[in-house]
Amino acid sequence: TEEGIAALREAIAVLERSTPKLLRETFMLRVELAMFLAQHKQAAEADAVLREVLARAEQAWGPRDPRLLSALLQLSDQELSAGRPQEALALAERALALSLTSGAELPRKAPFEARWTQALALAELGETARALRLAREVRDFATAQPAGEFNAWIVNIDKFLTKHMAARGAR
Repeated sequence: TEEGIAALREAIAVLERSTPKLLRETFMLRVELAMFLAQHKQAAEADAVLREVLARAEQAWGPRDPRLLSALLQLSDQELSAGRPQEALALAERALALSLTSGAELPRKAPFEARWTQALALAELGETARALRLAREVRDFATAQPAGEFNAWIVNIDKFLTKHMAARGAR
């Protein structure tokens, strides 16, 4: 909602007025702001917010810092929504590599979120076999988690698999 976007902007502004060195504190707020903006059809601003905070974070933390993962995944989703699957794929692959090599404490689903975005991008690029393989890996992970934890994700994966398996069978 507009109120949520305004509240996030204000929280970021308050933190940055206190000191410009609060990148760690404002990073996730900016990623969340970009998500809200994208959901409210403000894609250009969402893209600008993510690219700016990602550039600042890479400069401050380095390009292999696991904290970059959320911004990379969100930017990858935005590229996919904007009809740029090649760019989305590159960002998802970077996120996957980061999630697998970081050694940091990341959510269990982090590499699978990256694989899911890869699958979606690959399907758009016509690489259906690889997309289906990745989607099945993600589904296997999701169904192995505690009951109900990833039900919505499983439904989306099943729709994707059905659609693309049917399209493959029609060829």
